[in-house]
Amino acid sequence: MKERNVLFEIEKYETYINEVLKSDLNKICSQLDEVNTDIAEYQSLQKTINLLQEFKDKNQVYKTMMDIGCNFFMETRVNDLSHILLDIGQGCYLEFTLVEALKFLENKLKFLTNRQDSLHEKSAKIKAHIKLMLLYVNQLNDSHKPT
Repeated sequence: MKERNVLFEIEKYETYINEVLKSDLNKICSQLDEVNTDIAEYQSLQKTINLLQEFKDKNQVYKTMMDIGCNFFMETRVNDLSHILLDIGQGCYLEFTLVEALKFLENKLKFLTNRQDSLHEKSAKIKAHIKLMLLYVNQLNDSHKPT
């Protein structure tokens, strides 16, 4: 009877680890991947805006290749570098000056970095919980084995 209870406890903990904790860890890891991608994109945008600022300060015309759809590109020239449109989320765009855009990106990167830290913390807690539960399952296994 006692052996059956121990086996039931082991199975219950293993099920919890596999179905709940590992699922939660996978969700957090996918959220972390999204945040890391967003951070990389915003940092790239920040570099681009800094480059635009340099062209504006030197009163130069900015030339680039623009995707006009279906990976067809054409050469473009930008004469007025005073404003830029940024996607602020949910498909909404706002017009910013380059300085305002850099300030917006700085705040957005701070927010994303805080979110990244929070997700790392949650991930570490779940991993620790999994390890503790596996240790407990091993102890239960060892205790019920006949000597």
